Order: sequence, then structure tokens, then C-alpha cells
Amino acid sequence: MIRYLQYRTALIRRLRSRKWLIAGLLRSDLVRWEKQLVARGTAVGLFWAFIPMPFQMVPATLCCLMLRANLPIALVCVWITNPITLPPIILLEFAIGRLIENLATSYGFLTAFYGTETSITGGFRTLMTGSIAVSCTAMIIGYVTILIVFELSHRQHLRRKRLQIPGNNTKATSQPDADGEE
Repeated sequence: MIRYLQYRTALIRRLRSRKWLIAGLLRSDLVRWEKQLVARGTAVGLFWAFIPMPFQMVPATLCCLMLRANLPIALVCVWITNPITLPPIILLEFAIGRLIENLATSYGFLTAFYGTETSITGGFRTLMTGSIAVSCTAMIIGYVTILIVFELSHRQHLRRKRLQIPGNNTKATSQPDADGEE
């Protein structure tokens, strides 16, 4: 019993020292459906989705806290990479990383590093180069796409609102055709 109480008090002390994290997770702006928050959440989620690392949801959550982004959207976007989709994504990232490194060496960049690498570190560097490129590209495309979708939705809403005649709540009745039929 004494060990249990000591454990509980130590746990409570540790949680009290992380008040900023608990307070941040309880903020209401992490779940609001606003244009900027959803776009930021999409960008954060897509960025971390294409970084090959375990527990991608943890850095995505921390980034959402720092950037005031929509947390559920970010977590859903992180789930793009799962055990089924991960191998083709890693192959794509490796191919893009190899392309970027070949372009960089043909223009004279990175030539000092190639003499001291092993095949393992070279492969990891190639993969990380490709994953950063794919992550940044997906982040920008996702952010801009969400902003465009929200803007188009807002314009469509305004167009519908403008077409409604104020004071006339009746539905439009069908008019007879030239033949006299409805």
C-alpha cells in the first residue's frame, strides 16, 4: 500500500510538472473547424506522415500545440502512412532522394561528403533527403488545397444565400410548359 501511494504521488508530481502540455491539449482551438486551423492541421499531418519514423503522432501533436493547428485533422493525415502504404512511399522517397542527390552532385554540391560515407549512411541520407522533399511538397499542396476548398465552399454558400429572396420562404412552384403540362 505504501509503495502504491508513493507511486501515485510521484505520478501526480510528474503530471503537475507538465501542466503546459495538459493545458495545451485541452485548448478548444485544437478542434475548431476554421479555415486556417484546418489548413495548418493538414500541413502538419502531411509533413509528419511522410517522415519515416515511428510514433509520428507524437511530433504531429506537439507541432499542433505550437502552431495552433487542428489536431484531429493532423492525426488523420498522419495515418496516411500505414503498414500497407509505407513500402511504396519509402521506395518513392528513396527514388526522389537519389534524383535530388544526383542533381546536386552534377552541379557540384555535396561532392565533399561522398568520399567518407558507407552504404548504410548513404542510403539513409538519400531516404531522408527524399522524405524531406516529399514531406515539404505534400505539406504545401495540402495547405493550399484546403484553403482553396474552404474558399470555394464559402463562395458557394454566398451564392446560395444571394439567390434566396428575402421574405419569400415558399418553395418554387413548377410552371406549366408551353404545352400546358407540368
